[in-house]
Amino acid sequence: MLRSLRGLSVFAVVLGCSMPAMADSLSIDFNSYSPGNLPGSSAGDTRSPGGPNWWYPSNAATSAQVVNDGTNNVLNVYNNGNLNDGVIDNIHSPRLVQLAGETGGGVQAGAQQPVFKSSFTFRTVSSAAVGGFQFKSESYGQDRTTWLKFYADSTDSNKLKVDYSGVTSLGNTPNSDNFTDNAGTFAGALTSLNWGDWYRVETSIQFFDGPSNDVVNVAVYDASNNLVWSATDRTWEQYYRLDSEQGPNGNIVTGADSIQFQMRGSTAGAQNGVYIANIALATVPLPSSAWAGLALIGGLAVLKLRRKIQVV
Repeated sequence: MLRSLRGLSVFAVVLGCSMPAMADSLSIDFNSYSPGNLPGSSAGDTRSPGGPNWWYPSNAATSAQVVNDGTNNVLNVYNNGNLNDGVIDNIHSPRLVQLAGETGGGVQAGAQQPVFKSSFTFRTVSSAAVGGFQFKSESYGQDRTTWLKFYADSTDSNKLKVDYSGVTSLGNTPNSDNFTDNAGTFAGALTSLNWGDWYRVETSIQFFDGPSNDVVNVAVYDASNNLVWSATDRTWEQYYRLDSEQGPNGNIVTGADSIQFQMRGSTAGAQNGVYIANIALATVPLPSSAWAGLALIGGLAVLKLRRKIQVV
């Protein structure tokens, strides 16, 4: 199945050739990694491409290792049985050189672009339902910015459910932990994801200066590049500005420069985790509409490559 997804690497190539204004980007193909533990260290968060902390695995409930799924090298992310779920930073990807985020007072310093993009492909290791399964990915700066969750559907054990957690606060109203699950555009197809199938997850965050106005767009595509689920919501910016939990951090509103993967709360065991491949990150100075057009070009290139492979 992953063979048919090799064309997704064309997506990063198309973007690289089509976006001369792109400020910073990074793509990761795990075929270039040797099977085994990720290169990195939990001793310090000084990630730089090719450096000793290229990845930053934590000591929380999530672990990861490079394995071969029978066709390609992929990243196996799983719950290691450690119950220390209080550590937020689980498996944290390499960090972009440039930060995307808001500008002005009370925000994380150094934001150079207003848009952050991420893309990755994943599938569950198991082709059958796993009780208590929960896989989350988040765009990440100093701390959590968005939260996309895939989990076992309690009403249909043969399917995976997906949602995005945003916030309900408006203006300067403290939201504390008052988060809300966004069921997405395809509300009638929440349980359309299959165990063991490959999916591509794309996230776009458009940062705007000021409160309660950032925009997150999330889309999930199947192996044939069909859109199967999407959602539009807000970031957690007011949580950072106003919540007492962020007091020790000075209530600084974070930007985003990387993504993280979590299996916290899921059933422990490497075979109950997910396989991840084809990670791409970017900070973008263009509006989301411009990226959408380029994403379409990338998608068409993928489809053409798939057809060529099938003909051959």
